[in-house]
Formats: sequence, C-alpha cells, structure tokens
Amino acid sequence: MEINKIYQGDCMDLLKVIPNETIDLIIADPPYNIGIDKWDSKKSVNEYLDWLKPIIEEYFRVLRKNGSLYIFGNFNFIGDIKVLISKYKFKLLSWIIWDKGSKKQNATRTYADVTEHILLFVKGLEKDIDIPTEINKVRDYLREEKAKSGMTNKWFSEEFSKLYNKVGCRDRSVIEHYFSEKQWVFPSEEIYKKILQKTGFFERDYGELKKEYKEQRYTFNQEAIRMKRNPKDRRKFAYDKQICPNVWYFNNKYEMTLYEHETVKPLDLIKNLIKASSNEEDLILDTFLGSGSTIEACNQLNRRWVGSEISPEYVTLINKKRLNKKYLHQFDVTQTPSEFGFATQNSLNRNLKDFSSEKSQISADAETSLNSDIKLNLASPNFKRDLI
Repeated sequence: MEINKIYQGDCMDLLKVIPNETIDLIIADPPYNIGIDKWDSKKSVNEYLDWLKPIIEEYFRVLRKNGSLYIFGNFNFIGDIKVLISKYKFKLLSWIIWDKGSKKQNATRTYADVTEHILLFVKGLEKDIDIPTEINKVRDYLREEKAKSGMTNKWFSEEFSKLYNKVGCRDRSVIEHYFSEKQWVFPSEEIYKKILQKTGFFERDYGELKKEYKEQRYTFNQEAIRMKRNPKDRRKFAYDKQICPNVWYFNNKYEMTLYEHETVKPLDLIKNLIKASSNEEDLILDTFLGSGSTIEACNQLNRRWVGSEISPEYVTLINKKRLNKKYLHQFDVTQTPSEFGFATQNSLNRNLKDFSSEKSQISADAETSLNSDIKLNLASPNFKRDLI
C-alpha cells in the first residue's frame, strides 16, 4: 500500500492493520451525535461512548509515544469525550474553542451556539515533564553518569548550595529533580558544567544533550502558529506576533459553498493543527476524512497521510475537489485579533456571490478527473513497510 491514499470503509478496518506506534499525529472529527446528517445518528451518551471507545483504543495503539491527538466535538458531548480519553495514557494539553462567527440558529431560549471544541492530547505524558519516562534517554544518561561518579545526593546538594550561595542542604529536593523518576527536569547549562561535570563524568557536550532532549519532547511548533497582535494594544512586546491562544476564529462559509458536506472544517484551521503538532514528512492519520480538509492541508505542508472515509460520495468529493490540483484555491485567512484579542472578523469578509462565480469556473477536467483507486489493498505486503 502507498501512503497518501484513501481507504473507503469503516475506520476500524483501517486502524486494525496499522502497525503499533507508527503515526505521528491524529486528527479526528467523528460524528458529533447530534443528528446533523444521515451519518450522524443520535444515540444515548453511553451508546455514543461505547461506539467511540474502541476507536480511541486503536488511536492509542497506533500513535507513537509523545504523538498528538486532536479530536473535534460539540458542547453536548465534548466533556464526555475528554473523560473517556483521559482514562488512557493521554494527557490533555489544551482545550481549543473554535468560534465559527455565525451559524444557523433555531433556539431562542438559550445562548446562540457558534462554537465547536477541539481537544489536544499527547500520548504517554504521565511522570516526566514533556517526555514519557520510558523514552527519556537523556534522563537515563544523567542517572547512569551519577551512578558512575559515586557521588551522593548530599554532595550534589551541597555543590548546588555553594554555587547559588545557599545554606546547608535545604535545596536537596531541587538538585534531585535532574535524576528523579517523577518530577524530572532538564538541567541548565550552568548546573551541568559547574556541578555535574565537576565529578569528572557527564562528558557529553551540553549542546548535543539539549538537542536530544528537545527531539524527545512532544512536537509543538509554537513559532509556526504565532498570530498578529491586536493593533489596538499599545503595549510594547519583544515579538511582533503573539503566541496562539486557545480561542480561534475561522469562518467556514466560503468552504461550505465549495464542498457538499455539512461539517466542512476550514483548511487553515486544520493547517494550524498540523503546523503546531507535526514536522515535515511526519505521518498523519485522519479516520473521518469528510470533505478532505486534512488531506489538502497535509499536501500543502509536506506531510504524509493515511485516512478513511465510510461514505463513497465523500471519497469521490475528495478525489474530485481536493486532490485535483487544478481546483486548488489559495486564500488568505491571516489571523488578526479583534478588540477581544482573539477573533478575525475581517479575514474572510467576502462576498459570497464572488465565491459562487469562482466556483462556476471549475474546469471540465477537474469535474471528471477522479481517482478510481479509492480503496487501499489492505492485504498488500507493502502496507507495513510504507507506514514505517
């Protein structure tokens, strides 16, 4: 099997043949259980979670240690999803609120619901900060060198106290963090060179050790998703752009006119997730492809992907409108915070008539150029090789 092809069928059929810990990032947009379309039947909360549970279990199996999982949901059940996933060795890092700007509203006896939710989990973060214990080779190196040196915790504590003009061993708990099991921290360059290397051991270059430590941490490319600051904010900052907050504004009206799908996710929203939590050539899994936003985002950002979609109609939609490069439409959704500091009220303020006109210019080739190879040969001996 080749990477970058769609499996048309139940997501569990695909998940069961993916080797353990071969996926770098999972983006999941399962049915919300609110009856929005024929594929989104309404079940009881227990029935919904019973359906979702085996999928989460497979996500945990195929995701690499320190890999990330984003899962979408509606306010009705997102809390239940959070509780379910937290039962596994997933750590919740962020709860993102997606402000859609506007939405069809039928309720008049409650607040207008114009948001959806995205949970970010990382696999395996239990004991150590940023790195699961079982893959923390840097910590193992520090502990091994300490054992070779023969120096006691008391000696290290006294050296720490002398270096920072402390008294006695009151700071013993601080120095032990560099070797501990549960609250490990990476040492500063000063402590590494002036205390640890004073033993005659710890010979590895600090810069190389720090690079290895950073590579073992979960991926979060903060600089890739910085946002323009609120122009009304007159304070002075060290950076021209601010760190991305956890409330996002992405209006999907435009893309809803292009794809015959009830829940199209904005391309640039998906690109934000991918840029933040993966690197080029990483392998990304989407088991609910829908209109195919994840595929197009991966192709633009040089990520490999594998995905499934149960609906043949949506697979055809993806092949026709996402994978055909002649149809690819570039547009800018640069994030400019509003007076509240989050939303971008002007980024997609366009005339829908223009969108309709643009849509009508699709070439005949784009309408007819379908990828007939929409089913993966799951029995192929190359499947595991290509994933690895």
